[in-house]
Amino acid sequence: MNFFEVFFAFLFSLVLNAQSYTISQEAPVPVTDGCARIHNEFITKQKTNFSYTDVKDCYQSYPFDKDVASKTIDTLTDLIGGFYSFLDKAKEPPQPGFDFRPMDLIAELKLFRNKSYATLYDFTIDIIHLFNDLKDAHTIFASNCFETFVFYTNMTFYSVVDNGMQKIKVFNDTIDRSNIDCEVTHIDGQQAFQIIYEYANKSVNWSRDLGVRFNIALDHTYAKRSFAIRYEIPEKPDITYTLKCDNTNEFNVKRNWNAFTIRSVLNKFNDSKSYFDNICNPIKGSKQSVSSNHKHRKVTKIFDNVDGILAKQDQSVTTIRIVDQFVEFYKVQDFGVVKIITEQPNTSTTDETIAMFPKVIQGFKELVNTGIKKVIDDLV
Repeated sequence: MNFFEVFFAFLFSLVLNAQSYTISQEAPVPVTDGCARIHNEFITKQKTNFSYTDVKDCYQSYPFDKDVASKTIDTLTDLIGGFYSFLDKAKEPPQPGFDFRPMDLIAELKLFRNKSYATLYDFTIDIIHLFNDLKDAHTIFASNCFETFVFYTNMTFYSVVDNGMQKIKVFNDTIDRSNIDCEVTHIDGQQAFQIIYEYANKSVNWSRDLGVRFNIALDHTYAKRSFAIRYEIPEKPDITYTLKCDNTNEFNVKRNWNAFTIRSVLNKFNDSKSYFDNICNPIKGSKQSVSSNHKHRKVTKIFDNVDGILAKQDQSVTTIRIVDQFVEFYKVQDFGVVKIITEQPNTSTTDETIAMFPKVIQGFKELVNTGIKKVIDDLV
């Protein structure tokens, strides 16, 4: 398992949850409160599917806060500068055959200090897009706050090559099954293949190979990265597909973007304030994180050798620091050994997780101070 898949994907998903944000408790809940409308639909109709407008209004109900943005940028800059070993590599132009932009991540993060946004959602999405541009599946930025609902249109797709032409076809349509296997010629009036190709190039980050990203964009099991099933608010409330079935004339199918979430989430809020307190910022509200990572965490205690180097009974091994059954630091002759025991620290709240990071940083510093010349990363 790659170290940065473990470390960065976990750390970045927690950044916004660690920030402080306050909403007045005395302000009346307005009719325009999308979170309140969602709660009402859930309570009165037991719905778990909601309109594009309600979810959009819920997400965008929090105005941009300069202090939250500054703390987020500070945290990301420290993490990237201290741990991202591909920082210089990311600045290099891509090799022939690859299509992504070189970037100085630290410099780009600094530019956000001078930007202003209408909402906290807009700021968060801009940061997500920045990290997506790395095209590095192991290094992401995410926020529980704005990834609670999944948008979909009941239609998914696949691609085939027909007479030398690559085409988009309907894989499944849960509203009208007669559309399955029909060709999708256009999406919102533009060539379907080109629309999905551009989406893969811009919005999918799981590979540096554009061909792989195109396949991921069509794979409906990749929620959040799929063209048809996504977490980010679509640009508009509906989408129009132009279909051609069995040599018949083309016809348009207009679908609304709907949003789905699970009942355990819907039980945690009744308006925008309680949504933020219990989902976006559980430190201030509920002390229990809503992240499924915490609910399903399994901490593995493994004390095997590190490629035959680390035997507990070996007197040549010096223990430098052990951090909460998460990371262990050892010195063996002139080697430093960093043993990562689990991909998820044994913490139950975001507070505890954030408090553990300085100990990890201190472990690296103490290891360097022993005079080691090389480091082995053991990913258990």
